[in-house]
This record gives sequence, structure tokens and C-alpha cells, in this order.
Amino acid sequence: MLIYHLRNKAKLITPEIGDAGFDITCYSDFALAPDEQAEVVTGITVAIPNGYVGLIRDRSSIARRQIYTHGGVIDSTYRGELIVMIRNHSRTGAFFQAGNKIAQLIVVPYCSAAQRVHVPEALGRTIRDKSGFGSTGA
Repeated sequence: MLIYHLRNKAKLITPEIGDAGFDITCYSDFALAPDEQAEVVTGITVAIPNGYVGLIRDRSSIARRQIYTHGGVIDSTYRGELIVMIRNHSRTGAFFQAGNKIAQLIVVPYCSAAQRVHVPEALGRTIRDKSGFGSTGA
């Protein structure tokens, strides 16, 4: 994967062995009032390899404060700046300084929707079949 810094001092923190993803930092200071949402610039662009997708996910330390990311699918054809959608679901305001870790980028392989899809007459049955929520145990 290629990482390019669009802005001076922008950074995407490379994972250590055993880590699932890259840490994404904010490029500039920002504040979030309770129940406020923001599009946070990162100053970073990436080239996700073909056959992979980048998923922007919550950091547990931020989620513990009831601040969550929303959206966040980075296709291999996207070359724009990574923008992280963040919402404050808490009852208190939050402040982030430039360089703070705000989310993580996890890169995983996927089956492309553009690949040939076979549409059978019917799907095969399974033990679970059509059972929904809680059907595999609590």
C-alpha cells in the first residue's frame, strides 16, 4: 500500500507487528459539541491495492468516550484525501489537537461486486437457514 502526505506534518501511523490497522490522525485542531458531527481532514491519501478495501473504524480509546466514526469505505480507485466522519454521542464536548489519533484504517481483501455473480434458482439450505437474530446462541 502506498501512503502519501498531502500536507506538511500529516501522518498515518504504520502498525506494529500484530496490529490490525494504521492509526489515522487529525491534521488540525477541532472540537465536537455533544451530538455534533464533523468531517475531519487528515492530510493523507493512500493507494489501496486492487482487490483490497480500506475500512475506517473506531479507535477503542475514542469509542470509550462515546465518539464514533461513521461511513468509511476506501476503494482501491480512490486517490483523494482521507476524511473521517466523526460523531460525538456523549453529553460532553470533546477537543482534539492536531496529530491526535482519531480512527484506524484496516485494509482487507474483498470479493468485488463487479465480478461475475451467479444467480441460482434457489440457495442451498443450512442448519441455521432463515433464523435471524440470536439463532446461533446468545
